[in-house]
Amino acid sequence: FYKKLEGKFMGNNSQNFGNLTLYFNNIDFTNLKDKYFTDCFDCSAIETKIIYDNGKIKTIYDYGEKGSLGLVKFYESVHAMMEKQKWQKMD
Repeated sequence: FYKKLEGKFMGNNSQNFGNLTLYFNNIDFTNLKDKYFTDCFDCSAIETKIIYDNGKIKTIYDYGEKGSLGLVKFYESVHAMMEKQKWQKMD
């Protein structure tokens, strides 16, 4: 899904990031489960780590990428942003 990037890169798209942040708050991410699993073999997985409120951490592991409707829409938004973003390689 993502552009093949190796190393450290920087992007500058604060508006889209702000929209993702707002959306994640709207789906009440702190009350989502920590782990989601789909009955399948060889499925892809996503681990999302959110750092909020001065250092609190919420990690969501989603095997199958179908944890909840809110998460699926969040993943789609992230994928779209990653594809559209212009990345600058950092030394």
